[in-house]
Amino acid sequence: MSTLKVTNLRHSSASSDAITLASDGTATAKTTNRQGRNLIINGACLIAQRATSSTSHGYSTVDRLKPYETGTDCGTKTWSQSDVAAGNDCYNAGFRKAFKVTTSQAGNTSTASDMFKHWATRIEAQDIAGSGWKYTDPNSKLALSFWIKASTADNFQVQLQTSDGTNKKYNFVAPATTSWTKITKIIPGHADLQFDNDTGEGLEISLMIAAGADFAGSVTQETWVANTVAFLNSSQINTWIAAGAGNVETTGWQLEVGDVVTDYEHRTYHDELLRCKRYYQLLATGTSQVVAMGYIEQGAGDVNAARQLVPAMRATPSIDDQTSGSTRYRVNSGGDSNTGNAMGINSSYSSENLVWLQLGGLSGVTAGQGAQIRKQTSSARLGVAAEL
Repeated sequence: MSTLKVTNLRHSSASSDAITLASDGTATAKTTNRQGRNLIINGACLIAQRATSSTSHGYSTVDRLKPYETGTDCGTKTWSQSDVAAGNDCYNAGFRKAFKVTTSQAGNTSTASDMFKHWATRIEAQDIAGSGWKYTDPNSKLALSFWIKASTADNFQVQLQTSDGTNKKYNFVAPATTSWTKITKIIPGHADLQFDNDTGEGLEISLMIAAGADFAGSVTQETWVANTVAFLNSSQINTWIAAGAGNVETTGWQLEVGDVVTDYEHRTYHDELLRCKRYYQLLATGTSQVVAMGYIEQGAGDVNAARQLVPAMRATPSIDDQTSGSTRYRVNSGGDSNTGNAMGINSSYSSENLVWLQLGGLSGVTAGQGAQIRKQTSSARLGVAAEL
């Protein structure tokens, strides 16, 4: 039997060693399945605190996803948290939820102002800066992977955009079919990349599924370039949208440091929900749910109430009051007093750990008395947001 004497083992297309051999004969293997490696939150689309379906783009359904559209060239669009059907590779890989966009009619994609970002997530700068990725070194890599399917086969675009320093972008083609397909891409660093060690936006990852001429231009694929006005290198992302009454679904988004795409890091629902609550937290949804405890302000018909935020949010949040009607909240303070006024936040007394709520327009209350705020209407939600 012969002996192979080497110090390292590396795949021919990799930039780092898989196994390192020490002089004493011991071996150190490269760890590719470490816990916490996925830099994307809610990549499996498990959490949808706001709603499971909406015709509004932006943060409206699945947490940490901010789809965007311009133009109304193909009718009503609906974004939703969808179920992954059994009996396919995506389902067998452990995915049960996806993010879906559906169009109501065919579109004329020659309309210059039209553009869709179907799937878009933003990662804090400090999470990239402290990830271990040597982002200014072209030999240091990120591995991106996700699953996608569409009602009509089409070639979409994925785009990474940086926000600090000189803004850069990285584009590549994502071919979709009518069956679930896994897309993988190894992304190198670049000397001009910058990620500040703060809570601001560092990196946005977007799935572009349609574009008009205003968003087309010459964009070199699979390399970091200056982020100019043009989003895409072609305005011909149109097969899917021109077919009409179609949809695009995606799930399983993972971004990890290294030049190896590993299996998706499945997190429990609880763990993923805690991560999402750094950016959005529900305060109340149904009728009679208690929002907060406080007191009636001296000399005014207002109630002030504190609500602790667990976990701490990214920044002092803003209110997300989707309630409507003339009796949105009921204040219990001695007697009952209904109010139709919207809820507000006093930012001077609020922080990422606690929100100071204010509700005005009360009558029949006594200054200095304790008070309880309850949600009165069964419709919509009350929450706080500290999104990027």
